[in-house]
Amino acid sequence: LQNWIPRGYFYAFIGMVSLEENNIKSSSSSLNALPVDYTAAIFIETASWMMFVVGCIYVGFGLCCGQRYLYKIRDDYSNRLAERKRIFEEGLQSDTALSRQMIS
Repeated sequence: LQNWIPRGYFYAFIGMVSLEENNIKSSSSSLNALPVDYTAAIFIETASWMMFVVGCIYVGFGLCCGQRYLYKIRDDYSNRLAERKRIFEEGLQSDTALSRQMIS
């Protein structure tokens, strides 16, 4: 998923489905009821809420054009990195030329 809004909806949906499926209530009236591992249930519920919150954050950033801002920052960084590499390479070439002149 390239766009953040559908990704956010997907994450929020998975979080909500996970919350609903984890809704385990022990029934003491049933004799053959399986014991509930509350540690695992709390872990699943926490992870589900985190997934839902991350989905909401993705939707929010998608609506606020956060993806374009991120791409702009990445492009600026790659341009600055290319400029630094070019300066470094020119420096190495000029240092090599200077050392050859000193040897001669």
